[in-house]
Amino acid sequence: MNSTRTAQHHALRILRRLFWRELPLLLILALLTAPAAAQDRATLTLASPTLQVGDSAVLEAIVDCGTTRCSAFSITLLFDPALLRVDGWDLGGYLGEAMFADEGLDSEAGTIVLAAVSLGSSAPTDDVLFSLQVTALAPGTTQIGLEDLEIGDLTPLSTVFFGGLVTIEAGATAIPPTAIPPTPEPRGDPLDGERIVFTRDLDLYLYDPARQVDGMLVSAGQTYDPDIYRNWVVFTSARDQRPADLFLYDLNTGSERRLTDYPDQERHGAFSPDGTRIAFASDATRNWDIYVVNFDGSGLRNLTNSSSEDYFPTWTHDGQRLIFQSNITGSLEYHEIDLATGNWRQITNADFEIVGPVLSPSGDWIAGYANVEIPYWVVVRYADGAIITGTRGVASDWLDDQTVLYHRRLDDSQPPTVFMLNPFTGEETRLLPVGQWAASYP
Repeated sequence: MNSTRTAQHHALRILRRLFWRELPLLLILALLTAPAAAQDRATLTLASPTLQVGDSAVLEAIVDCGTTRCSAFSITLLFDPALLRVDGWDLGGYLGEAMFADEGLDSEAGTIVLAAVSLGSSAPTDDVLFSLQVTALAPGTTQIGLEDLEIGDLTPLSTVFFGGLVTIEAGATAIPPTAIPPTPEPRGDPLDGERIVFTRDLDLYLYDPARQVDGMLVSAGQTYDPDIYRNWVVFTSARDQRPADLFLYDLNTGSERRLTDYPDQERHGAFSPDGTRIAFASDATRNWDIYVVNFDGSGLRNLTNSSSEDYFPTWTHDGQRLIFQSNITGSLEYHEIDLATGNWRQITNADFEIVGPVLSPSGDWIAGYANVEIPYWVVVRYADGAIITGTRGVASDWLDDQTVLYHRRLDDSQPPTVFMLNPFTGEETRLLPVGQWAASYP
């Protein structure tokens, strides 16, 4: 299994790099918090449930490091994708405040790679190292097997692995493996044919829903605000000791080119419906205005040219107007401008600042979020500005008229997670364990 071995080595390299090069502070914290006594063996026990076809379950991995406080782990697990589907994973309370160093799932090969490290700032709350969310697909017995495991403090301990035997009894109907759990509405899969770009740790990634895998596109640091049209991705990147510029990435060739090369910042590029133009925000006039430029970089035009802060454009589907956020009336609201006449229309009149507009495929709704200390997603009716307020999170794009991509933190110690959300029912499905600012194209 070459893909398994490659994923395993990748996880181990990242874990070691976190300890020995990039996070020396964690070593100091580990030394300060680790007990003096040594333990030369750890045990890891994964739950062994009996399920029926169609059942979902959370399998907890219980760790015992004896007198040693284990502060990091890296594990590669194997499972039978014909019998079992892995829907997600979480860290338990054993590491206290912690972060994933690496995580990856290959649903076709039946491989999952996890690596995490304690940040040393809080004590364990339980013995759970991590947990897996699984769904039983077909009758049979399958062993979640161990390919590789390293766990310990500064030095990995000898570890014994127990459990992981899953017994699946026949249910009413066998469930075929799917990339994403079914949506609550009786309609087609909103991910069908989609390509999704997103950011993780300020790098740019592409997610393939059909294969349920992601891959890095650009690793330049300070990369954000992606939008996608067919095989092209426009994104913001601050590099070469310059302010933020817009770049274009070709998914077919893996090449990129700089779209803007101005002395000021350019943010939030958005493709026109036909892909020939890109709208964006720039502070070239010492305040933020909305601009449009042709795909080849020609024809730059300042549309708003106002004294207000105008930001985050999104196109109407006829390509004749732009919706954006502006504080021209005092508070940040949604506005739109007609490209031909320059006429403005205020869409919302909220009692809070509302930002980040993205238009639904039908053009009937605008998703965004409230600009407050803990942002929460909102949906606005385009025709009259009526607002539906939601829960904690930031909406970034639509998959269809009933499904929004949005990200939020599961808790304040965890990185952002991308979800699919039905904003009209509140039902959600986790899509990406770590990521934010996801954008899609069918």
